[in-house]
Amino acid sequence: MRVLPACAAYLPAPLRPPYVYIVAGILLALLLAVFITLKIRRRRHDKALARAVAQELAPPTPQPLDAPVSVIPREALPSDDNTVFMPVPAEISRLTDFVSEAKDGVTVRSCARAEDVDYLMEDGEAMDTLVPYTVEEYPEREIEATVYLDDLSERFSTHGYVNLSILKKHRMVPKATTYLKVEARGILRKPLMVLAHEFTPAAVKMLSLTGGRALLAVPREEA
Repeated sequence: MRVLPACAAYLPAPLRPPYVYIVAGILLALLLAVFITLKIRRRRHDKALARAVAQELAPPTPQPLDAPVSVIPREALPSDDNTVFMPVPAEISRLTDFVSEAKDGVTVRSCARAEDVDYLMEDGEAMDTLVPYTVEEYPEREIEATVYLDDLSERFSTHGYVNLSILKKHRMVPKATTYLKVEARGILRKPLMVLAHEFTPAAVKMLSLTGGRALLAVPREEA
């Protein structure tokens, strides 16, 4: 143990002790390795995302405007391993339906990207597709939570039903949340029926363009 201090005495003053430079060199090498690894992963992720978007956004086959409309499925449909199917309640299934083909001049697509929906549907046309749903207790906007449609697309299965209670159950919003807002983001790849207190116009467009429905919670006196 006394050899190193003895050798250090023969080194120039700026190099005493050498341990500082050794440690600094190791840290710099580690930081460089982490930086290179992150750059490689980012490049692979960007390439994979570009391929996925190119596949999902292929132009849909035009559908006739008088094509039949499918009814909400009453039984659970087969779903992916990482998704959850929540059946639509009977009272909502009588109120509205999913759309499997073109309806009201809107062609249903296999997916909808948030950046593209403004070119595919007008705001007024989208808001006309909102379905008011009467709730007994309309909450004050005190504890608000926002969910994004790309997260719902990943978490829930095709023709699934989503509301605040279900999101709390799956820990997607805090337990104390009383007011739910839905916003557009990413890609929605399946029709969903979502009940919330507020939707952005882009979110309504994404739901409508994929054959889903936006259910707007309203107090009884406004129904």
